[in-house]
Amino acid sequence: MNPLKAVATAGPADSGRKRALPVDARRAFALALLVILAAALRLYAWSRSAAIFDDGPVFLYLAEAIIEGDFAAVVRHPYHPGYPLAIAGVASLGVALEFAGVLVSVIAGALTVAVGWTFVREMFDE
Repeated sequence: MNPLKAVATAGPADSGRKRALPVDARRAFALALLVILAAALRLYAWSRSAAIFDDGPVFLYLAEAIIEGDFAAVVRHPYHPGYPLAIAGVASLGVALEFAGVLVSVIAGALTVAVGWTFVREMFDE
């Protein structure tokens, strides 16, 4: 057999090269890496801060009110109850309230990268 013809007709198993991941798998892998990087950056930023600030203590107070069953205080407050509900949910698993807030923040921030990725891909028909 002609050696050039053998190379031209060789399949992926015969070529000695690994098959590349499908495009969807590569995109999923890239997105997963971005989400992990975003979470790592958020955890690093949290580790460098001395204390919580801005509206963090208010959300912790609201989460504590939810845990104690004082839903009226949560509904009366002008802040939305979604974040305190998530914090209270994580804290109900035995996690300290402040660290529950950190976990919810890190997870939400990292998942925002995935939402942004999806939005941009949809905008550009990719």
